Amino acid sequence: MDVAAASIVMSQSKLQQQVGVQMMSKAKEQMAVQSEGLQKLMESAEVPQHPNLGQQLDVKA
Repeated sequence: MDVAAASIVMSQSKLQQQVGVQMMSKAKEQMAVQSEGLQKLMESAEVPQHPNLGQQLDVKA
């Protein structure tokens, strides 16, 4: 393999790595936005308070 071909292969490999890193960065940002939305949704959800909820425990062996 000559120097020019090796240079092209190295350049393509570097570009492929940079694209992969950028895609992972965008995915990370998207997951952060989704997790913030989910957290807000969970905080805003009203949980009905049932007077007998959690008062009894059924255990079978």
